[in-house]
Parts: sequence; C-alpha cells; structure tokens
Amino acid sequence: MKVVKFGGTSLGNSERFNLAIDSVSSLVKKNEKVIVVVSAMGDETDELISLIKGVGWKEEPEFLSLGEIKSARLFYFGIKSRGIDGVVIEPSSPYWPLFIKDMEIIEDIAFKKVSSILNDLKDKSVFIFPGFIAIDESGKIITLGRGGSDTSAFMLGKLFNADEVIIVTDVEGVYNLDPNLFPAEKIKEISADKLMTLSSFGAKVMHEEALRFKDKNQKSKIIHYKFGDLEYEGTGIFGEVKRDIFLFKDDVSLITIHKEGIISDLWDLLKILNGTRIFSIITGVDFLGIYIPSNELKETIEKMLVIKSVDITYKNGISIVVLRKEVPVDRPGLVSSILEELKKANISIVEISSIGREIQIFVKKEDTENVLSILRKENL
Repeated sequence: MKVVKFGGTSLGNSERFNLAIDSVSSLVKKNEKVIVVVSAMGDETDELISLIKGVGWKEEPEFLSLGEIKSARLFYFGIKSRGIDGVVIEPSSPYWPLFIKDMEIIEDIAFKKVSSILNDLKDKSVFIFPGFIAIDESGKIITLGRGGSDTSAFMLGKLFNADEVIIVTDVEGVYNLDPNLFPAEKIKEISADKLMTLSSFGAKVMHEEALRFKDKNQKSKIIHYKFGDLEYEGTGIFGEVKRDIFLFKDDVSLITIHKEGIISDLWDLLKILNGTRIFSIITGVDFLGIYIPSNELKETIEKMLVIKSVDITYKNGISIVVLRKEVPVDRPGLVSSILEELKKANISIVEISSIGREIQIFVKKEDTENVLSILRKENL
C-alpha cells in the first residue's frame, strides 16, 4: 500500500487535477492499493481565510477545511470516471481514523478505525482523505496547521503500515539552496532526521511536524507534479526522526566582554578569534558573551586585549547539555516545561537557548547529571 499526498499547487487547475488522478490510476493498474491525501486546490484556503476575516467571524476548522473536502470529492469523481472503485473518508465518516491529542495520534481509536476500513472496505482500490484536518479527543474538528496535509499523509502511512509515502509538490525534490533564488543542486537522498532539521529552520519543503510520524523502514520521496509519474525518483527520504540528548565533552567557560556598542565590533572580534572554538555567542545591549573550551580561556582573553576600552570577565565550570527534539522547539510550552522541571530540582541555569530542533542548556558542571536525568524523561 502507498500513500500519495497531492499539494495545493499539484491540484491547482483541471489539467493538474487530471494528471494527479491519472498517476494514481497507473498505480492501481499495477494492483497497488493507494491512500490519497489531498490539499485544497491552489490558494483556496487563503481565500476561505480572507472571506471569514472579511465578515468578522472566527476561523472555524470546519469552514477552513472545505477546500480539502472539495478536493477529496473531486478526486473521487475523477477516479470513478476511470472505472476505479474508490471511497472518500471525511471526518463525518464512521471510518475516519485521524484522532489526535496534543499532536499525537490517539492510537486505540485510530487503529480500530483502520481495522474497520481494511475489513469493511477491502474491495476498494483507492482511499481518499482530505488533508490538513483531524478530530481531537472531544470530537471536534481541528486543523494541523499550514502544510498539515504532509502530516496527514505520514500519520496515515503509520496507521496503515504503508510501504511508501509519496509527497507530490511543486519542486522536483530537496535542494541545497532555494532554487527560486539561487543556482541549486537537487539532493538525491536525505535522512528524515536532517530534513526535519532543515524544515525547522524554515526550508519550505515539508511541514516540520510531518516526518516524526515516518517509520524507520518506510520508503518516502518528494516529487514534482509535472511528471505525472509516481515512480519518478525525486528526492528519497530514509530513516526516521530521532530524539537525542547529548553533552558537550569539553569543560566550558563563558567570557563576557563589556563595552558600549560592542555589537558593532562583533565582526572584528570574530576575525581576532579566528581558530578559537566557539560553542555559542550571546549578545546584550552593551555586552557580548562567548562560550569556549576552558583550556583555551587564557589564550582567548589575550587575543581580546587588542580591543580598546573593554572590560572582560569570565566564568568557569560550565557544561552544555543539548536536547534535540523530534518536534520543533517553537511548539508552545516546550521550553517552559523544561524550565519548570529544572526549577523543581533546584537547578539554576546559566543560560538556555533554542533554535531549530535543539534546546541548549548551559548549567554548572556539578548539575550536569541531574539535568541529563530530567531531560531523559519521556514527557520532555
């Protein structure tokens, strides 16, 4: 079984819509069962948002999902016109499987629904789902955020134990740079872990929540809609997204440089510190903090003395603990939940920073093991 997700651009007009339907038909002719996940056509979601804001109403998920439901029904009629037996499964259907709580699948409900689909609808060749939406624990329709159809696809891939998840979009795969702005090279293959990290930094290839639902041995790829061929290679995605906790091996020192307007000297300072290992830089209005290996402290301060009219202080005995999450660290409440646990353990932090998927925690060396133990808790 394969899961195929078609993005809004891939369904942007009747020609593209037919191309998408034909590509699925080709798989069915090879005796494949296909789960199709569809986005709203073109800019339809933006138009719905504009409409609802124009009349001053609240953005209701039931209304915002109309574009996806429309796409799903159109896809069904297209499949039917080609003599293929398919079915649309919407949130109102008793077979709808995407029940979630706090962006996690409610598995006891979801797997029962999947079992019913596979038993009751086993004669169907194509199962069509509107993307972007799910049902929460209270039974209300919710949205999965912009680009959430990617997440829908990988959730369904996990629930149905699909062999492959194919993301059909408006790029030929993953590139090392934005191909719309720079000469770029297509990447033939990339790990799910790395792609998740790139997505969390703003790469607009895939929704940043999606890949954490990818199974380790499940094949996946990103392809362009223009080829109309779901067997086109695109960029392959292998492996799974991993949660990781690690400790910088070096003892760390914090050097703080105090000078009015020090930020304007940052570039010169970095040139002076060429060859120095820098773990992190923090900035204030009139100070600059640099974390370096403790065994390079004296040498580094001596380099800094060429800067005039500065005061230099330092602090030793610091460790850096890094938590690399399987979700973006900008998810509301994530950093605060860590700080709360550290507070309960009476651990004072030197600093905490978050970027992409990583949270870096700077603590006193003697607190390192306690911090590692707290972060290893499954709920953090």
